[in-house]
Amino acid sequence: MAHILILNWEELRNNRLYDWLLAARSFSSDRFQTVTRSTTYSSTVTAPARDNASLGRMLMRTWSLAGPPIAHLPRELVNLVVGHLKEDKDALASCTLVSQYWRDSARPLLFRTIFILHDHHVTRKAQYERCGGDRFPVDAFLKFLHDPPSISVDVPFLIKVLKVSNHWASMDNAILDVADLDLVLAKLPALEELVLRHISLRSVQHGTVLHGWSHPKALAKLVLYGVSMELPSGATPRDNGAAECAFVEFFSLFGTVKIMQITNVAPWFEEDDARVWLYWDEEDETKAAVSGIPLALRVQQLRLEFDPYCWTVFTSQADILQLLRYSASLRGLQSLQITEEPDVVHAVLQDVGNELYFLGLGVYTAENEYSALDVYGVSLCTSLSSCELNLQDIGCSDSTTDFGLLLSVINHVPSTVSYLTINIRFREQREHEAIGADGVTLDYLARMDWKKLEAMLIERPALLLLTFKFSVLSWDAKANRDHSREIAFIQEQLPMLVKKRLLGFECTEIPRSP
Repeated sequence: MAHILILNWEELRNNRLYDWLLAARSFSSDRFQTVTRSTTYSSTVTAPARDNASLGRMLMRTWSLAGPPIAHLPRELVNLVVGHLKEDKDALASCTLVSQYWRDSARPLLFRTIFILHDHHVTRKAQYERCGGDRFPVDAFLKFLHDPPSISVDVPFLIKVLKVSNHWASMDNAILDVADLDLVLAKLPALEELVLRHISLRSVQHGTVLHGWSHPKALAKLVLYGVSMELPSGATPRDNGAAECAFVEFFSLFGTVKIMQITNVAPWFEEDDARVWLYWDEEDETKAAVSGIPLALRVQQLRLEFDPYCWTVFTSQADILQLLRYSASLRGLQSLQITEEPDVVHAVLQDVGNELYFLGLGVYTAENEYSALDVYGVSLCTSLSSCELNLQDIGCSDSTTDFGLLLSVINHVPSTVSYLTINIRFREQREHEAIGADGVTLDYLARMDWKKLEAMLIERPALLLLTFKFSVLSWDAKANRDHSREIAFIQEQLPMLVKKRLLGFECTEIPRSP
């Protein structure tokens, strides 16, 4: 049995991998002393240059083993090496381990996640074929999937996460055909997660039937961030173009999706487009869009979010939500996180509220007085066990913050809820202010009616925990992450909840875009 190790030795000596590999060799020698080994050296070989940069002289070392087969590298060492390569992509050019065990152990880790960058600004080398103009990265990947080289035929079966993104500096979404995504889903049988970021979906040609429409793909997670759709030709008036909907064609490619995350997504690229709210306002247009295409999509957990730092910012994702409603994709929905106008949320909860076990709701905090009405319809969620109320874009010195609507929502939260969370999501560059000698705390907390809040919650028999969550942007300064003063102040305001051990706190980061 022969094991071949191909290394760029000069570069590797200055790399931690060198120490790890020596340790691995020593480990095998110490543990299996009965294995005899004769070492021979062949002539040096030169690997093909990656990006036309020479990798230098390559040394091939071959071990010919007598007796029992040599032991495999320990799993811990394999994970250690692969983990380093994931952080330093250049190391892949410097170190290639070729052995049956290494191939079986490392390749599933190295090819688990594939990231394709739609870069409209990259200058490509002349020797590269420009497939489809600026769409070279995706076209090259599609070409690979259609006819992979013999040495890589196993790669499509190893890919579990695929991310396709436009260049972060581009202000235009990159176009991607729904038909191309159909091919991708068909060729990646092990795919579990798909992420599309700043992509504009283009409809299939009239009369085309996609493979995925009759063979829908189940996913663990589907993420759409800043996604829109290319409009059909001549579809500028509000009353035209709704029937051909790339989003419906796209959604029809999927079966059961455990988690669907939608952030800053709208069919129309421009928020001032005349068709904004077209699907939400026009029932006939929505029915026309979802008719004719089989929709097997069933979403178990739906997250509708807004990222104020994304350059495609919309005030509502109601059009996308309406397409999901009319396609019956939300039947059986178990978890919903949503930030929308109250009437939009109310309409959705009328459809799916009685099946939800978790509801995350964005609540406005600007000049909204307490109301006896259930404006969001949270009382429709009769099976709810956990509820998180998200307060967006909070500043510690905001004197206009109004928690009246928050208290109104809490008053209508079903009595079945055991875990209630108030998530305070701070805006960027939050600044602390000192608490005065008179005990007055930060302005935004001082405006809460704490007595009313405690009175609402203390008599709830099912309540096990009220959690205040402080969420800070992941890139914000460390000085803005100390919430000890807020915690102490809230504990003083809610003494009965503290006594019953019903009060908790959590500090977390708002992650960057996917």
